[in-house]
Amino acid sequence: MRNPVVFLTITIILYLQPCNILAKIPNNNIDILQFTNEIKNFAISKLTEQYTGNIIVELLQTHAVTQLKKCDIPLEYSFQEQFVISSRATIKAICNGNNPWTFYIPISLKIYQPVVVTNRPMSKDELITTDTISLKEVDITNLNQGFFSDPNLAVGQISRFPMKAGSILTPQSIVKNKLIKRGDRLNIIVEDAELSVYMQGESLEDGSLGDNIKVRNISSKKIIEATIVAPGKVQIHMPL
Repeated sequence: MRNPVVFLTITIILYLQPCNILAKIPNNNIDILQFTNEIKNFAISKLTEQYTGNIIVELLQTHAVTQLKKCDIPLEYSFQEQFVISSRATIKAICNGNNPWTFYIPISLKIYQPVVVTNRPMSKDELITTDTISLKEVDITNLNQGFFSDPNLAVGQISRFPMKAGSILTPQSIVKNKLIKRGDRLNIIVEDAELSVYMQGESLEDGSLGDNIKVRNISSKKIIEATIVAPGKVQIHMPL
């Protein structure tokens, strides 16, 4: 007659043995969590060299990552091509170890940065002032028409078309405010290292702040090129 205790013990050992054997089989697949964090950290590190604000990175199509094998040396990462601001990009992961491989994984991006927006509705040809605009943090990855991060670049310009409150200002939505028009009388400031001379002139061209335009000296009739520094005022840095 079999000893029931011995039989039970053998049965338990035989039942558990496959589990123990499987538990000892090494897992050669890549650490998904580590891989994900490394890609996110790489992308954020590179993007913060160009952009400020909060950057959010998410990996797409991660199901294929589970098939990657461990690399015996640290992985190398790079953008597949030169990054152009977009909500999508591709990261290239390279294993240069004993069993090398290369893997491309798409990522989604959100880059939140303060941009200039309108505080209220604006009409066409309306002067943009510090009261009509402010900064608002938005995701810039879909702003294909550009934006302004510095309000000073928009103040003093003119709205090209009507805009709703909260509209993002773009280079296409504003035009330079013409501070001087052709035929205007203006003050010419001539400066050298020692003194400044003021004289009367006439504008021969339209121009905005910072533009170089041709003006005529009323007294000498000489035509010179000068820089617009204020309404009705131009400046040159050489004697007439």
